[in-house]
Amino acid sequence: MPSRSPKTLLRSLLLALFLLGLAALAVIYGPALLDLVSDRARVEAWLRALGPWAPLALIALNAAQIVFAPIPGYFVQAAAGYLFGALAGGFYGVIGMLLGAALAMNLARWYGRPLVARLVGPARLQRWESIIHSDSTWPWFVLLLGPVGDIPYFVAGLTRVPVCKILLIALLVSMPSVFVA
Repeated sequence: MPSRSPKTLLRSLLLALFLLGLAALAVIYGPALLDLVSDRARVEAWLRALGPWAPLALIALNAAQIVFAPIPGYFVQAAAGYLFGALAGGFYGVIGMLLGAALAMNLARWYGRPLVARLVGPARLQRWESIIHSDSTWPWFVLLLGPVGDIPYFVAGLTRVPVCKILLIALLVSMPSVFVA
C-alpha cells in the first residue's frame, strides 16, 4: 500500500471534517432552511429582521445557493432587490454570486473530481464534461451566457483555467441577470 504524504493526509482530514460539519449542519438546520428559502416572503422577513447584518447574510445566502443546489438563487436575488433596491440588491447579489462561484471552483480544485461527482452526481458530471472540458476561456464565456445553473463552476474548477478568469467571465455574463432578478 503506497504511503500518503502529510499534505495529502491533511487535505483528506480537512475534507472529512468539512463534510462532517456540513452533514451536521444539514441535519440540524437543513429542514428549517429549506422551508425558509422556499417562501420568498419568509426570506424577506428573515433578512429584514437581521437589520444591519442583512447585507452580509444575503451575500452568504447567495454564495451558499451556488454551492448547495437546493437553495433557489432567484428567490434570494429577488429578496435582495425588494429589500435593498435594484442597485444595492444587485450589488450584494453579484458579490454573493462571485463568492459562491469562487468557493465552488476552489472546492473542485482542492478536492478534485471525486468531490464534484458526489456533489453533482457522476452521470451529470460526465454529461457536463462531454459538453465542455476546456482549458480555454472562450468556451466558458459562451457556456456561461446560457441559463446553465451553477454546475459549470464546479466543472471549471477541474480545468486549468485560472479561477480569476472564470470569475471575470461570470461577472460580465451573469451580472445583468442578477440585477434583473
